[in-house]
Amino acid sequence: MPYVNLGPVRYAGHTGARPMQIVWELEEPMPADLYQEAKLAAG
Repeated sequence: MPYVNLGPVRYAGHTGARPMQIVWELEEPMPADLYQEAKLAAG
């Protein structure tokens, strides 16, 4: 899947400037099966 909408998020912070890394918090937890798939894709 190229894109999955995980619902509303809240801004949790950021680091750096160029590039800037933004940290978001999900309002609802990511589904377990999707989490496992994303974890494998990230390495």
